[in-house]
This record gives sequence, C-alpha cells and structure tokens, in this order.
Amino acid sequence: MSSSATDLAPHHSNPVATLAEGLLRIAADPSVDPARIRELYAIHREMQADQAKAAFAAALRLMQAEMQTQITAMTADLRTRLEVIDGLREELMDWEMRQDRRGAAVVNRVNQQMGWTT
Repeated sequence: MSSSATDLAPHHSNPVATLAEGLLRIAADPSVDPARIRELYAIHREMQADQAKAAFAAALRLMQAEMQTQITAMTADLRTRLEVIDGLREELMDWEMRQDRRGAAVVNRVNQQMGWTT
C-alpha cells in the first residue's frame, strides 16, 4: 500500500472523529476554498448531532428498561403487601364476628338467667 493510500484510510472507527481529522488536514491546505471548509464543517456538526441523538436515544432506552424493571418489582412488592393486609383484615373481621357471637351468647345467657326472654 502506498503512503497516500495509507493517509486516506480511516484511523478511527468513529466517522465523526475521522471527519474532524480530515477537516484539520484540509484546513491546513491554503489552496482549499474557505467556503468548502465551512460546508465540510457543517457536515461534521450534523454528524456530531446525529451521533449525540443516537447516544441519547440509546441511553433513554436503557433507562426506560431499567425503570420498567423497577416498576415491575415495586408493583409485585405492593401486591404482596396488599395481600398480607387483606389477609389481616379478614382475620380481624373473623375475630370481630367471634367476639360478637360471644357477646350475643353472654346476653342470651343473662336474659335466660334473669328470666327475660327475647
């Protein structure tokens, strides 16, 4: 491979970095039209913006997936807690009914002993 072919080969897998290096080489050449440099720099900025948007979108997807995992775990925990509370509520209601029955039995017994019938 000749030295000029080596100079044209990309040095990075990142096209934005490769373009930036190329812009620096072009800008150093006094024969290049400044308007052309501005055009190339505008392309470079567009590529940077696209790369930033892609990175943001990827980070957002990761965050959303993590949030969904957390929400799922929290929902499962909440359901478990609500089941425990519901079970305790049912036990309390059963206990209250037993107390009411005992109370009613005492009242009936007192009524019978006193000769009061209902």
